[in-house]
Amino acid sequence: MKEGIEAKLVGSNPARQSIYARLSSGTNEKALVLLNHIDVVPVAANEWTEPPFSGLRSGGYIWGRGALDMKSIGIAELMAVIDLKRRRTPLRRDIIFLGVADEELGGLHGCKELLETHPELFANVGYVLNEGGYNETWAERAAFWGIEVQQKVPLFLRIQVKGFSGHSASPPNDGGTLSKLIDTLEAVEKIPTPYRVTPAVARYFAILGAFKNDYKGEALRALSKKLDLNRVKVLPDGYRSLLQRLPLAVARYDRHHADSRRRLHELLAADRDGGRRHSPSRR
Repeated sequence: MKEGIEAKLVGSNPARQSIYARLSSGTNEKALVLLNHIDVVPVAANEWTEPPFSGLRSGGYIWGRGALDMKSIGIAELMAVIDLKRRRTPLRRDIIFLGVADEELGGLHGCKELLETHPELFANVGYVLNEGGYNETWAERAAFWGIEVQQKVPLFLRIQVKGFSGHSASPPNDGGTLSKLIDTLEAVEKIPTPYRVTPAVARYFAILGAFKNDYKGEALRALSKKLDLNRVKVLPDGYRSLLQRLPLAVARYDRHHADSRRRLHELLAADRDGGRRHSPSRR
């Protein structure tokens, strides 16, 4: 309330809550949510050259977990709300500041929980600004500021293989569960991942390519007009993934380690039909 903005903590866990504030416009225009997450990726402190939660300023940088993901954006959104209040700016629509307590561990106790248990917080919401987009810097200067308008949604699936127990001295003829698992993962890797250029990606490549005078810029400009596999091959993985209809990643999944879930992108399971193995279907 220091700035005259009423805010509140919400969430089922008293020790881990989200923060919510709303500037009222007095209009019926769809509200805008300035969304950010206030939790960060877990830290192995011995892997840091500086204390990960110190916020230390050194060498022109701020050292700290979350400085990029995404304390910086959260602070910018907070200051935008405070500035609007201080200036008594007439608002066309309500502005909501929402810092959620859980994003890095799956979001179950962040946006998902709030939408399910406090739908009133999102009354008349029509727009959301959040992290995303692909930015490029040259010599510490922003060369291109990406605005994300589409997003691929990951599909998390687990492969589970069953078999009969036995002794290692007399393994089953079919190789056992590990053999079946290897066969399944090989089938997953053989799933076709064709390329295509969506309108949003075409616009992105055309604009970004105009700023590049190298071979990548040439490829981006060409691909914005027509799909050419020879051009695709010269692109870095980040650009190339935007062209793939179904990018795949097979990763280790351990339910006892929450961070392993973040390394899992798309794990497709193999169907079984009457015990007969076949290529995984797309579902």
